[in-house]
Amino acid sequence: MDLDEEVVYQVTKAIWEHVDELHEAAAWMKDTVSLENALELIPMRLHPGAERYYREIGMAIP
Repeated sequence: MDLDEEVVYQVTKAIWEHVDELHEAAAWMKDTVSLENALELIPMRLHPGAERYYREIGMAIP
């Protein structure tokens, strides 16, 4: 399935801009989901839209 780059960019951005709300809704995520380990949790190549977001915020893409 091909997803539009802009859609994936916007979804990725929304997730990280609202990660505190996700942590409130699912407390278990607080210990596992953070920007610091975001790229470690993804065992495959990033979608170009997600990669664009991470680069924009200054993360190094392995």
